Amino acid sequence: MDLYLGTVTEIVDDKKFIIKFKIPSLIEGAEAYPVDTFDEVVEGDPILLYGLETIFGYSYLYKKLRLDDHTRLKLLDSLVDIFDDHIEITSKDTSIMINSDGSCTIKPKESLTVETKEYKLNSSSSAELKSATVTITGGELTVNGMVTPTGSGPFCGITVCPFTGLPHVGSKVTGT
Repeated sequence: MDLYLGTVTEIVDDKKFIIKFKIPSLIEGAEAYPVDTFDEVVEGDPILLYGLETIFGYSYLYKKLRLDDHTRLKLLDSLVDIFDDHIEITSKDTSIMINSDGSCTIKPKESLTVETKEYKLNSSSSAELKSATVTITGGELTVNGMVTPTGSGPFCGITVCPFTGLPHVGSKVTGT
């Protein structure tokens, strides 16, 4: 068995990690198969090659060398990139970035659906929901605080009805 340092020149099959490589002044354009890698290889990546002599000629196996700044794992069309300060998970239509400071960014291609038994959103400073249209459905919406009178909407800014004396301000909206 011979060992070589080479470079990826072409991806033959990105699902099975079959590549073509070159070893300067020795071999160019030969195919190699992965030893035990889950790292996605790209053109220009350095690799360690094992040359095996068989009765049919030489066969080559490779192991990808570690990237300079991160580790990449690949399974079918999904990638996991692990950096010192964050992790990126990418599928065909969605990417998720988890930072070392605890922040998280989810970027779906089209839409995001969260299905859960209970959902809590806690923020120490503020939370913003930004959309052209927001629809809230369910059984009950509870809101704390005061209502500023605007003349329309589900909340009323008048504390007491001037005619009957009944309260006009409520923290719950039902029938949503």
